[in-house]
Amino acid sequence: MKTTICGSFKFLKEIDEAIRECQGYGIEVLSPRGTKIIGENEEFLLLEGDRNTAIKRVEDRHLRCIKESDFVLLICPNGYFGVSCAFEIGAALASRVPVFVMNAPSRLLDGDGPISFCDNVEVVSGIPMILERLSEITEASTVVL
Repeated sequence: MKTTICGSFKFLKEIDEAIRECQGYGIEVLSPRGTKIIGENEEFLLLEGDRNTAIKRVEDRHLRCIKESDFVLLICPNGYFGVSCAFEIGAALASRVPVFVMNAPSRLLDGDGPISFCDNVEVVSGIPMILERLSEITEASTVVL
């Protein structure tokens, strides 16, 4: 089982906790590889696992990881996420990768104020519920009519 974790790097502590929780359930976290900040460049944070990598390559790798994941876990404490997360959700949905969140996102915020959020992210109570939902999705997709 593989996942990619998405969320604002304002919440690196929560992302790190999610990485450890997923790993505790035997889930491989494809991205991010770590949460230790090693550099900044024009509002872009480079993390330990991205050492010596160009920003475009970091972003491309993250999108590739989303496509290779069994699910995406969105980290958005208090319902907050930004434009980059919205893009990542869109990439997951376009690749038919389920997106789960433990704190319901209420709205996307941009410089001009709130924007409505889509209904394609499933709110769950924790990793066990994600695993249960993925099992149900797999069973439903293997039913022969």
